[in-house]
Amino acid sequence: MMQSNYLYLVQTIDYIELHIKDKITIDDIANNINLSKYHLHRIITSVIGRPLMDYVRARKLAESLDMLIYTNCRIIDICETYGFSYEQSYIKAFKKEFSITPNAYRKGQIPITVTEKFDLTRLTQMKDGLIAKPFFTSKQQMTLVGIKNYFSHTVNKINNTATVVGTDFFFNHRDEIKNPKNSDIYIGYSIRKKDDPEYNMYMPSLEVSNADVIPKGMDVLIIEPHHYAVFRYIGNIHSRYITWKHLKDIKACISKWLETSTYEMINEFDFEYIDSSIATENYSEVDIYIPVKGIEDI
Repeated sequence: MMQSNYLYLVQTIDYIELHIKDKITIDDIANNINLSKYHLHRIITSVIGRPLMDYVRARKLAESLDMLIYTNCRIIDICETYGFSYEQSYIKAFKKEFSITPNAYRKGQIPITVTEKFDLTRLTQMKDGLIAKPFFTSKQQMTLVGIKNYFSHTVNKINNTATVVGTDFFFNHRDEIKNPKNSDIYIGYSIRKKDDPEYNMYMPSLEVSNADVIPKGMDVLIIEPHHYAVFRYIGNIHSRYITWKHLKDIKACISKWLETSTYEMINEFDFEYIDSSIATENYSEVDIYIPVKGIEDI
């Protein structure tokens, strides 16, 4: 049975730190934790925000700084100590990471930002996956076309209604939309009814370039520009198997974060953003976009 993505992350980070002075390849790590290179690369890129081998190089460079500052070791000696094949490889990587050469840094000790060991406390284990602390983004006006559905939380809990209507839309109706920006990107828009909080509207949809052509039986929705906190759920399952139980846990995590943050939700809607092209039977990403205020203080 495949273990959780969280444990793969723990093993990967630990392996890198243990072998920081060795030559490390993606094959070395993948073989050590018994995971495919594709899956490993996808997890690291999604969680850490940079490709795996970029992170490995950044960690090696960060750890090499003590030798550069506090010893008289030659650059070639530092290069060999931290598993770089050639002196020029180290210098090129150093300059790309810090916008300064190793010698110039050694002479001037100009402040730079280093990549520390990834802090696993930024992650929360959840049912069939994990969720990371949010990143922040702004989106311009969005035009969505899909099918509005109204149902109660109780009905959704019993029948997984949102999953059912979302799956039906994606596999049976999305091709009716002729002007999608990307037909692989599923957007599940949810808004709570102010006059009856037990009920909500859920609209499986695609983003379109304009609302000039709306298929019969579908609805159009305009989302004004907003700032968003984006929570990424990385699942050990295909996105089509995500249910209200997963989303309930995700939103509980989001609520907990909002309680202790300097931000607050400014509207009663949110939406799921799912790239179906990267989903497999044991991997998926679901980004939950929460409109917030306070983001300008970052």
